[in-house]
Amino acid sequence: MSTPTEEQIKIMEMRKLIKKEMSRCARDPAYFMIKYCKIQHPLKGLIKFDLFDYQEKAIQEFLKYRYNIILKARQLGISTLTSAYATWLLMFHDNKTVLIIANKAKVANSMINKISTIYKNLPRWLQKIVQNENGKLPVDSKTKLTFINGSTVEATSATDDAGRSDALSLLIWDECAIVKENLAREIWTAASNTLATGGDCIILSTPKGVGNQFHDLWVDAESGDNEFHTIRLPWSVHPERDQIYRDNEDKKLGKKRASQENDCSFLTSGDSVIDLEIIEAHRKKNACDPIEKRYAGKFWIWKYPEANHKYIVSVDVSRGDSEDKSAFHIWDIETLEQVGEYVGLIDPYDLGTWTVNVALEYNSALLVIENNGLGYAAIEGALHRRYGNLYYSGKAGTKADIGKRVKNLLKSNDDKVPGFSNTMITRPLMINKMERFFREEAVIVHSNRLLNELLTFIYKKGGKAEAISGKRDDLTLSAAIGLYVRDTAITLLQESVKSTKRMLKYTGKLTSKQMYNDNDNDDPWKASVSGQVMNLREFL
Repeated sequence: MSTPTEEQIKIMEMRKLIKKEMSRCARDPAYFMIKYCKIQHPLKGLIKFDLFDYQEKAIQEFLKYRYNIILKARQLGISTLTSAYATWLLMFHDNKTVLIIANKAKVANSMINKISTIYKNLPRWLQKIVQNENGKLPVDSKTKLTFINGSTVEATSATDDAGRSDALSLLIWDECAIVKENLAREIWTAASNTLATGGDCIILSTPKGVGNQFHDLWVDAESGDNEFHTIRLPWSVHPERDQIYRDNEDKKLGKKRASQENDCSFLTSGDSVIDLEIIEAHRKKNACDPIEKRYAGKFWIWKYPEANHKYIVSVDVSRGDSEDKSAFHIWDIETLEQVGEYVGLIDPYDLGTWTVNVALEYNSALLVIENNGLGYAAIEGALHRRYGNLYYSGKAGTKADIGKRVKNLLKSNDDKVPGFSNTMITRPLMINKMERFFREEAVIVHSNRLLNELLTFIYKKGGKAEAISGKRDDLTLSAAIGLYVRDTAITLLQESVKSTKRMLKYTGKLTSKQMYNDNDNDDPWKASVSGQVMNLREFL
């Protein structure tokens, strides 16, 4: 056997090196991009694709999660990044099918062009792994590329049948928020089926209002109601942008448009009950993950009950058999901090019995259940448990009635009903109260689920506040009930207890020592309004 020549040894070493490099590129898409990919820069021409930290991190998340949704500022190079990621997938994996959807055919085709540019500027030894015998791709067009390993990528504009395809390995949907709402929903419904066999999905967009498909997917992702992993990329992630850049954006685009394009801020198109900036300020300051999730992940807890703290559990009730969900919040009375929250499908009666358990756990909290419609079924569940700290409303359901009711309860039970009466009178009062609490930063809200609902809670024609079409307001209304009761009924109850003590002193049934002992520390939270009256009756 002849000894290999020096040239043959060099060739063998080169082959080993190429094999090693191919193996590393196949394992690490970020390495592949940084080391070998070139992209077309609008000013600098063809340049190396040197990834920024946020781009490299996004690549790792693409590998870790099947579904990724990216809320991004403009001109961060994310479309180029996803094009490079698609190139890597197509080259180093056989028989992969990639579909690119964009709002316009021109945009979709530009991503095909990016993939083609990256491929054509790779070293020849990398190109060969997916070339035919002529050194070219079998199909190379503006809308489709086919590699010799059986992998294909196709681009299409957002049309009715855009998402209808054979099983996909990867779906890339660029600027999803721009697509008209009904069309976007059709596309996603169809695309979901093509991904059912195990394909991955990357949806990216700058925000454009609330209530559209992109906003829905993002909100549900943050709430844990879908499979998407969220990636938020505001303008500040780019290392070459500073506050001067951001200030110039305000001057160039105007503050509202600049916020949409740079700050990853969903701008509501309706007359939102709570100003968007206020909601986002609360999110930035207080929103966080719960310390525990119970009841199949639907019951979130941020704080466990603390000794000597008083709580309200405020409940909005639904049928429990549709998308209209029941919800409740747990509020710390002194700090007005949200310490717990539930939203989900549950039988109303079962909801009533279960919330008694929750109220008992939180130091026998005041249990406030909306009594409209199906609310009575939940109230029946609470009454069946003989819970002593259930909230009662006057039949009229007005703020003024609360004071009258407390006074008259000593005489008769006929003018009160269990639960909170959400009427034409109380509804605007409780919503206005909630808005004021948020505006004055008097409430501490931890839940992204609630904050996301508030984005779509608007004043419609006629002045009625409710969720925009297709959205929910279960968490919003249950929050409004709790905040309203805390700031009205409880205050009036405290006053009524003091008035009752003065009345009993006048009639000789309360001694001066009893009247003035701990006079400044009256505790109406020993029981609810009705329970307090029962305590007074027992005293009499």
